[in-house]
Amino acid sequence: MRARHGRDMHPDRVIDRIASHQYGVVSLEQARSAGLTQRMVDVRLNSGAWIRLASGVYAMASAAPRWERQMAAALLSQPGSVAAGQSAAYLHEMPGFGPGRPVVANHPTANARSPLGKVVRTKYFDILQRQRIRGFETTDYADTVMMLAASTPSPVLER
Repeated sequence: MRARHGRDMHPDRVIDRIASHQYGVVSLEQARSAGLTQRMVDVRLNSGAWIRLASGVYAMASAAPRWERQMAAALLSQPGSVAAGQSAAYLHEMPGFGPGRPVVANHPTANARSPLGKVVRTKYFDILQRQRIRGFETTDYADTVMMLAASTPSPVLER
């Protein structure tokens, strides 16, 4: 049995496994890859088992509406993006930064609109250094500081 890859598992089990690593959030693309049809997704939405957070981004109703869930959803709403700016600073536990509205960085050609967070498009996206913190792909410490420098008052950065 190839359950490790999800091919022989029931789609709901595959989705539960994915959501457990993404703070209770999944994308429509992930749901379809797991074997769910649009009708199956609609049934889960109509029954209240899932909550639509944005187009193609869903939360399990059982997932607490915490900042981490919103951050995961913001990242899923912008494929290929990384946590950046104030969100990355919070993840890096930089003094003076808390769990505000999620901020993600993406390619300069990416859609700049997201109901789930602020999207920062940067021509330097491909060379940003990244690391994983608490399950989130994020800019590394140095690139986080560089991205913050343009929009954060000096006293906050100097802490």
